[in-house]
This record gives sequence, C-alpha cells and structure tokens, in this order.
Amino acid sequence: MGKQKNFCLFLIVLLANVNVMAECEQLSVQELADLAFKDIQDLLVVEPEQNINPSELITTMMVENKKQNITEKFDKSEMEKIKLKSMDILNIEKVLYQNRVSEGFQLPQETADRLNKIPYSVIWVDATKTDECSGKVLQVKEKRLIIPKKVIEYQNLSGDKRYLLPIELWKVIESNKNVFFENPYIELFLFQQTGVDGFQLVSRTPPHYDGFENENFDLIYDELVKNITPLGLNRMGSYFEKIYSLFSYPIPSIASWDILMFSEDDFIQNFALDLSRENTFTENVAENLRYKFSSTLKILAQKDQEYFPIEIKYSGTRMNRYGAVKPNNKIVSLYFDQNKKVYLYNSSTYQILLDEQ
Repeated sequence: MGKQKNFCLFLIVLLANVNVMAECEQLSVQELADLAFKDIQDLLVVEPEQNINPSELITTMMVENKKQNITEKFDKSEMEKIKLKSMDILNIEKVLYQNRVSEGFQLPQETADRLNKIPYSVIWVDATKTDECSGKVLQVKEKRLIIPKKVIEYQNLSGDKRYLLPIELWKVIESNKNVFFENPYIELFLFQQTGVDGFQLVSRTPPHYDGFENENFDLIYDELVKNITPLGLNRMGSYFEKIYSLFSYPIPSIASWDILMFSEDDFIQNFALDLSRENTFTENVAENLRYKFSSTLKILAQKDQEYFPIEIKYSGTRMNRYGAVKPNNKIVSLYFDQNKKVYLYNSSTYQILLDEQ
C-alpha cells in the first residue's frame, strides 16, 4: 500500500495537480522527489546505479506527459513547392490531399442535407491499425471527411499577410448501411500570397499530427482569431481554452489553456499549458462539494526573448487535498524549455502548488 500511495503522490505532483497528500505538506520539491523516488524506481524501470537526480525526474515525467511525437522533419524547400490557385475544396483536394478522393462514396441523406451549404469531401488517408490477435501494427487505408474552415488572416511580425487554413477531419466508420464519424482533429496550413491570386505554403501542422485533436473547434475559432499575438522573437501565435466537457452548453465544466504557435521555420504546433477552469455546479454533485474557478492568461512580452513567458491568474474556489472547498486565487508562471520543447512551471510556481492547503 505504501508503494502505491507514494507512486500516486508522485504522479499527482508530476501532473501539477494541486491536491498534494497531507504528509507532504511541509516538504520542498527536493524532499518530495526523494520520498517518491525511493519506492517507484521499479515501477519506472529506473536502475539505482544510474544515480538520477530526483528533481530532474519530476521534470522528465512532466515532459513525458506533455511531449509530442513528431517524426517528420520540417523542410522549407518542400513547403514552398506547394501552391494553391485558390482555397476552394477542389484545389484543396487536388493539392493538399493529392486527389485521394474516395470515388463513389455517398454520405447518408441526413448527413448530406446537414452539410448542404458546407464544402466537404471524403478522402483516403494512410493509417495504422493494431491487429487484435497478433498485436502487429498494420498499415491500412481509412476514409476521412474533410471540412475546410474559414481562413484566418493576420500579419506576421514583418508586416506580411498570412493566411491560416484550418481543415477539420473526421474518421469515417461504415457499418452495414450506417455511416458514423468520430475522432475529429484539425490540420492547419499557413500560406503567403504570391501574385494576385496564388498562395504558397509556408508551414503546416506535421503530417499524422495528434497534438491538435479538438471536436469543439467551432467553439474556439473566434477566441483563436481574437488572441493572435507575438509569442516571442519573430514568433506569432495564439492561445485558447481547449474544452474537455460541457455540462450546460456553452459553459465548459473542464477546460485547459493551450498555445498554438504559427512557426514559419518549423511545423505549426500546439502546446498544452494548464487547466483554465473547472465547474462542478451540477445536480449530481453535493452542495458542499461544489466549486468552480476560472483564469486569465497573459503573455509577458520581453525584448529579444525567443519565447515569451506566460502567466495564468486564477480566481474562484477549488477542492483541496482534504476534500474541502477553498479559495483558488493564485498566479502561476510557465516558460518554454527549448530543449524539451514544452512549457514548464518555474520554481516559484512549484512552491506555490506545494504550499496550497
């Protein structure tokens, strides 16, 4: 039981959950890491003779939770070869998805009627599937419903116009005569204008990218446009709340802050930050257990800094480690670790989380 308890404690801190167990109330980050590290070396497959610094282990596990698996290399010259005459669905099919249209496929009438005034197409994509019997990973082809969204226009830090094209993709599941759609995600393509009516690709989200899965893209679209801002030296981007669940539309019960970086010398990427709000005011929660908090995000612009730090200010109430509702009025700070490619808490924020009652 002791091992399991300490392991759970360790994971809670690694994931920046403020509900730290009671016995760690007076412990520093170093002491907390020492305590947890004693009992979980076998669970983490860490050999004692490796002499790993426990504090570094905390950061390593947090990075593991946030990191993205990108295997493709960004090639600017290959990007520049991709050009659109216009951003209508036929050009998108032809150029961005290389004419992989699923010929002869028909949507159910009800779905087709719903998409009547929306440009869409159904294409083939390369995917992987694990065989349930052998466990082998198989290469397969799957259908995707693609729906281009309204182009987002903005100016980069040099004053040049940029055009961000979001495309929503849904996995198509065919069962007998029924068709279902699931696992939506967004691909983003960033263009610059060439001549009067041509567009040249500058950057995009990586192929096979799973960092921007969001079935509520229409809900965050306006926020994404409104919050476009410099995120560092020669870096534009935006921030938004990613909604995980809704108990009463359009109020989110759980949401988190994310950063979307419009890199022009690298892939466009999405970076997770921290929870932005929680709201448990539902009929299924006892009144003495109801709490809610929200937050505001601020980009701390600093001259000549490649990535600006970020500050999140919370207000409201939260559940503490003892199951009691307490005020949640704190400020946490994050910085971008260029080696690990994630946003991490600074040292003062670690201590704030540990000191919370």
